Formats: sequence, structure tokens, C-alpha cells
Amino acid sequence: MQNVKKSLFCVLLAGIAGPAFGQGTGPLAVEDRSVASAQSAPGGATDDGVMLLMQQIQQYEQELSELRGVVEQMRHDMEQMREASRERYLDLDGRINAVAGAGAVSGTPGAGDDSSSGDAASTGSDTSNVTATNDEKADRKAYMAARDLLLDRKFTEAGTAFNTYLEDYPGGQFRDWSWFWLGKIALSRATPDNEAARKAFETVINDYPDSTKVPSAMYQLAILEANAGEPARARVTLNKLVKQFPQSSEAPLARDMLEQLK
Repeated sequence: MQNVKKSLFCVLLAGIAGPAFGQGTGPLAVEDRSVASAQSAPGGATDDGVMLLMQQIQQYEQELSELRGVVEQMRHDMEQMREASRERYLDLDGRINAVAGAGAVSGTPGAGDDSSSGDAASTGSDTSNVTATNDEKADRKAYMAARDLLLDRKFTEAGTAFNTYLEDYPGGQFRDWSWFWLGKIALSRATPDNEAARKAFETVINDYPDSTKVPSAMYQLAILEANAGEPARARVTLNKLVKQFPQSSEAPLARDMLEQLK
């Protein structure tokens, strides 16, 4: 009887232990597979992310290269526009000077006619007029020679010629223009001489207040003052330009610059 009880107890114990063992091993096997899958998944995801990142970097580099090309093209176009504007400005200067020179020459015969009275005083006056005419011709010739060098973009030679003109003709009719061009030449150097340019433009403004170059000189001076970190002085110069020369071609530029300096 006891043996039978022992047999029944072993059977029951096996029946209980069997499911329990099955329940214990089943989930563990599934968990092991999940862990293995989880361990393999991040590697693939990381590779995909790296490839995507590299593609984005390549795309950004290409866009950056294209933007640099656009900037260089814009810079080249601006430089061409600047040079074209400078050439037009110089050509206009030449035309104005040619007209002024023609007017001076056409006025010479009148002086000769007025001296035809025949007395000694008239003779002396005629000699004086001839001398003055010769000086005016030499004056104009010297200035035009310097201006031609400027038109040929020989800035160093042009600067020397303008300075020589100022020394040789202290009462020359083109001194204001010469000072203005000296200022522009100073800015055209490989290393711009801002102080020399400022001195030249201030000379035009202060010594030749009736010159047609004063508005341009004031605008150039304002740019130098702004670039030198003197916005207050630049605003004063620009306001004077707008007030004194409201119809000048520089007045709209001055107004725009005043808006930028606010």
C-alpha cells in the first residue's frame, strides 16, 4: 500500500513539474530571440542613419559650392558695373571739360577785337590777354594730359600728373577736379589711402564751395566717415549734401545712406 502511494506521489509530482518546466523554458527562449533581434537591429539602423547623414552632408556641400559660385558671379558682375560706371563718369568729365575748353577758346577772339583801338594802353592789354590765353591753353593741356592717364587706368602716373598740375597752376581752372580725382585715385590703390582721399575731398568741399564736384566729394567723404566708424559725422555730411544740393544726382544716394545709418 505504501508503495502504491509513493508511485501515485511521483506521478503527481511529475505532472506538476512538467508544465512548470515547460512554462519556464518557453518564455525564456522567446526572450532570447528578442534580445538577439534587438541586438542586431540597432546595427542596421545605425548604418542607415550614417548613410543618410553622409548623403545630407554631400547635398549641403553641393549647395554650398553652388552658392559660392553665385556669390562669385555676383561679385564679378558688380565689379563690371562699377567699372562701367567709372568709365561713364570719366567720359562725362571729359565731355564737360571739352565744352568748357571750347567756350574758353571761342571767347578769345572777342578779347582781341576789344584791343583793336590802337593806343598804347590797348596794346598792353592785348599782350596781357595773349599771355592769359596761352596760360589757359597750357592749363587745360596739363589737366587733360593727367585726365587721359586716368582714363587709361594708369592711376599712379595720373596721380603724379595731377599733383604736378596743382603745383604748376596755383590758379588753375581745373584744381577742384584735380583734387577730386586725386581722392578717387587714393581709393583705387591696392591698399586704399583713406586719409589722402579724405584730405582731397575735404579740399574740394572747403576750398572750392562753388565747384560742381562738391556734391560728389561730400558723398565720397561720407562713405569714408561711415567706413571709419564715424556714423555721426557721416550723417552730418550727408544732411549737408541733401540740404545744399537737393537736385544733385548724389542727393538720392545720400538719403538712402542716411536710412542705412539710422
